[in-house]
This record gives sequence, structure tokens and C-alpha cells, in this order.
Amino acid sequence: KAKTTVDIIRKFPYEEDFSSMTFPSAWRHEFIFNNVPWKVDMLFETGEYSLMYEASFDARRSTRAILPVIDFSSQNSAILSFDYRNFLQDFDVCYRVSPKDEWHTLCTLKSQDKGLGSDIINKVTNAEKHIDIILPNLSSTYEVAFFIDYVGASSIISSAEIITIDNIKVSSDFDVFVSTQYPSVVTSTMSKIPVIALG
Repeated sequence: KAKTTVDIIRKFPYEEDFSSMTFPSAWRHEFIFNNVPWKVDMLFETGEYSLMYEASFDARRSTRAILPVIDFSSQNSAILSFDYRNFLQDFDVCYRVSPKDEWHTLCTLKSQDKGLGSDIINKVTNAEKHIDIILPNLSSTYEVAFFIDYVGASSIISSAEIITIDNIKVSSDFDVFVSTQYPSVVTSTMSKIPVIALG
């Protein structure tokens, strides 16, 4: 899989598949409540490494995992794409146009079915979804983050109570439109529009 290691993203597409098995050095955390980071780990024994957030007994944990600054100064349009599973709590995909700006919510990804029942590992492993999000208000100091405001469990937790994020891709301009099967694209208001192919 392709991967880009940079401090500032200027070339597109930018891709991160966490195959390094570590939290990317150019990424950072922002801790709001308690210093509990997102981590890169293997999903069960599948050999698949992803960005993860797991259940715990902590009363509250609130953390953003922030991609490197993105320079969109020469770009007219951009899409953020990734695969995910969410068997924890709702989490947000956010952006801001500069480090001094407030964070804005692009979309909230709802928790999937918690009635895991039997065969938990297979159910979670096979529940991966894909999303494409149009990025608004592009700038030369753009930031994107995954934000979880987690309220801890009061009694029993499971290793299947987890968020995974993988195969992150930031595409711009022509690459936004050249896509197989012309997938639906999610805007910041969660309405769906078809991708239009150029040429």
C-alpha cells in the first residue's frame, strides 16, 4: 500500500494505512479530558493495523488525533476518504482552517450495532465501512482530526468495543473526480451527491 510520511502535506493524494504499526510521527494528539491517546494496533489476530480507540472504565476521555497540516493553497477541491468500524460511541470527523481556528464538525459517525452476541470477532472484523467526505473552506494551514468524547463503561467492557480507522486518503482536484464506481460523497451536512467524472 502507498504511504506518505511528511510534516506538512503538499502532494496529493496523501495516504496512510498504518502499516508502520506505530502512531505516525507527523500526527499529534490534543487531549481535552485525561491524557489517553488514540493508538495504532492490530485488530484481534487479523494482521490488520489501524488507528484505534478502545473501551475503558475511565469516567471520561476526550481526545483528538490530528493529521499533519495540509497545504491546499494550490487546490480547488479535496476529499477525505477512509475505512472505519465503530463499536464504541459516536465520534466526529473535524476540521479547522488554521491552528488558531476553532474546530468544526464535518460529520458524526454513529456507533454500530452493540448487540454483538456470539462470534464477536467475525462480526466486528467484517463490519468495516467506507466514507468519502468533501472538505470545505480549503486553506494553506488546514487540519483534520478524529475526535472521541468517551464516557467510560460502569461495569463490563469487551475487546470488541472499539473504533478502527484505516486506509486514510486525502485527494485533491482531478483526483477527487477520478474514482472507480463513482461513489457517493458525504458533505459536511451528511447529504450525499454523486461524484462526477471529468472527461
